[in-house]
Amino acid sequence: TVLLRRQHVLEAEDSTLVEKLQEAEAGGGILREKLQALEAEDCALREKCRAYEAEDCVLRDQCRAYEAEESNLRGKLHTFEAEDSALRGKLHAVEAEESKLREKLQAFEAEDSVLRRKLQTFEAEESNLCEKLQAFE
Repeated sequence: TVLLRRQHVLEAEDSTLVEKLQEAEAGGGILREKLQALEAEDCALREKCRAYEAEDCVLRDQCRAYEAEESNLRGKLHTFEAEDSALRGKLHAVEAEESKLREKLQAFEAEDSVLRRKLQTFEAEESNLCEKLQAFE
């Protein structure tokens, strides 16, 4: 009878263990499904990551190209600024020369005005002398 009781206890324990094993297997199935879902999600995320890395590479190349273009344009800007400065210097020199020439022109115009008055005076005297000569003849 002791053996029989022990056998019943062992069978009950065995039955409990079988139930726990079945529960564990069911739980393991759920965990396997979750693991597969996580692995699929991980795979999708890795693909997205590779796509972003490829896009990042393209954007970095574009950035380097833009930086090179910017550097080139800055060089051209410095060249144009230097040319602008040189042209401004020439412009100031030409303006100074123009100012001097205007002063000379004013002086020549003043002298021309004096000479025209003298010419008018000489012409008036000549006319007067011609009249006197005619009157004398």
